[in-house]
Amino acid sequence: MTTKKDKYTLARERAERMYHDRIKRELGEPMNGQWVVIDADSGDYEAADDLIEALDALEARVPNADKVFVRDGEFT
Repeated sequence: MTTKKDKYTLARERAERMYHDRIKRELGEPMNGQWVVIDADSGDYEAADDLIEALDALEARVPNADKVFVRDGEFT
């Protein structure tokens, strides 16, 4: 039996693929506790030491972004 994934799970999976395929390489290592906020639709992202700062920066560029948060490579 298969189950239908909800939109949040699908967004997280898309963002996680984007992170591992491109964003992690662009940011470099180590991340030292930085937050990365990814728009699961466009792949745009912002990174900052503060979550609110990263959220605000992405929202300014991509209003109504489907946001997924990552910290040190761990998705929340």
